[in-house]
Amino acid sequence: MACALPAFGVDVLALDLSTKHDPSTTASALTTNPAFPLKVSANNRCLVDRDGAPFLMAGDSPQSLIGNLSEDEAAAYVANRETYGINALWINLLCNAGSGCGSDGATADGLVLFTVPGNLSTPNPAYFFRRAEDVIRLADKRGMVVILDPIETVGCLGTLRANGVTNAYGYGQYLGNRYRDVPNTIWMHGNDFQSSQDSDDRSLVQVVARGIRDANPNHLHAVELNFLTSGSLERSLPRIG
Repeated sequence: MACALPAFGVDVLALDLSTKHDPSTTASALTTNPAFPLKVSANNRCLVDRDGAPFLMAGDSPQSLIGNLSEDEAAAYVANRETYGINALWINLLCNAGSGCGSDGATADGLVLFTVPGNLSTPNPAYFFRRAEDVIRLADKRGMVVILDPIETVGCLGTLRANGVTNAYGYGQYLGNRYRDVPNTIWMHGNDFQSSQDSDDRSLVQVVARGIRDANPNHLHAVELNFLTSGSLERSLPRIG
């Protein structure tokens, strides 16, 4: 089986999934699935699962997976990644041309993101309630955490600006409630967020995160900002709290 798979950024990688790979040759192959959700260890030095077992992340970046692949293709992709010891996938919940999907953000089989195009207060249940969750749970079955970007800032920052703070916060609350019981997620905000020092843009990203957190405080949050320089110790970084 061959299918088009999203690689980092907007490029597309052709991967032949019929190629045989012996999982026993993968040094990092997982023997038992972690108990999600993940949390920070008591000494703040690493990630651990619900039972306290350390979780060493070995990741891949299929950012446009939900938008570009059918459910069967997504299942084949996730199964293939498992054989290489991958246990973390960066996936964008919303995907448009900025991160390698169609300009309207619709899935390959025509599912639109919002019933009113671009309006964050009108999420399409067929997408958010079924397609996206199905993909995330495929990863869960394989012991993978999904680093889920709720509204990445390469292609969707304009959507955030057009919607404003109220709709952005409501969208965050919707996501927090919707994925409350999906344990294998870490929310990640930004994505080459070059304007993170702009107070208006920063506030829009923060308010989505706050909406998620206020509805569901049980999942971790992370951020990916300026691709030239972005470190967790920078005092100027935007914070959720």
